[in-house]
Amino acid sequence: MRFSVVVPAFNRSDSLPATIRSLVAQEEFRRTREMEVIVVDDGSTDGTAQSIDDLRTEGLRLLRQDNRGVSAARNAGIEAAQGDYLAFVDSDDTVEPDWLKALAAQTRTTEVVGLVCCGYWRVEQGARTAVLPGSMGPAFRSVVGRFAPPGTFLVHRQVLEVSGTYTEELRFSENTELALRMIDACHHKEWKIATVDRPLLTYQRRPVAEYGGERYFQSILDSVEFILASHADKLGRDSRMLSDYHAIASVNATRLGFHERARRHALGAFKAEPLRAKHLARLLMTLTPSFASRFWTRHWPRQEQDRDRRGRLLG
Repeated sequence: MRFSVVVPAFNRSDSLPATIRSLVAQEEFRRTREMEVIVVDDGSTDGTAQSIDDLRTEGLRLLRQDNRGVSAARNAGIEAAQGDYLAFVDSDDTVEPDWLKALAAQTRTTEVVGLVCCGYWRVEQGARTAVLPGSMGPAFRSVVGRFAPPGTFLVHRQVLEVSGTYTEELRFSENTELALRMIDACHHKEWKIATVDRPLLTYQRRPVAEYGGERYFQSILDSVEFILASHADKLGRDSRMLSDYHAIASVNATRLGFHERARRHALGAFKAEPLRAKHLARLLMTLTPSFASRFWTRHWPRQEQDRDRRGRLLG
């Protein structure tokens, strides 16, 4: 088996069938049998597993587990996978008919290809925008790639054996955090990172109104602080990414009432990029916690949209 595609799913009975149809339509699944699809039902309660009953066929496997989160579901799929190369597709996204063919073509070389990246279509409020691979910035050794949303990269199993798999406690930026480790693994092993310069995945950007609440803000804060602590050396090479993560942490700490943490992160963002006016404004706002809390609770959708436009901080 050359390729394994892992699809984590939690309460996605409405969208999972379309995802699976797009995957089993791949030539590598239908004809050459070089591809398997592993759906990991992460404790769904809405009949997610049953929604693809009529699509069940050889090469499509279903795993079930208690609800442990998307990263744990992906890791369960990795453990069960038989392929040399792995990809991850979310259960509300779809792939182009030649998605795997285009990615796989980049692996047929005498060089060891550790990663292959492609672009995606972002669909939001009826608008469809192409997002292509680009320079990831100094934290990522300035490679040209794309690692979020999942489905935009194919990774050799050996890379994950060196880098490790998904960090299961992360509920935000888990693909970005994994990318930091995978790129380092490819760099140290001198494995090639290839790209396909066109969109091969359709990513459905869900309305920001579907997000929010204390648990959501806490998951963002915990994940960002984990990345800041675990990848300080890499972020130290990239003042823009460092400041962005401190800014995200500051805003969400404010929403949760952790005003000292908010002030510390706002200061970190300002120190990383002192010429960005937004960082100075956020730092000054932390001096009046009650105003900052009201402001960021009221304006959180705008901040999430800004994060999405930055691309590399998504997922």
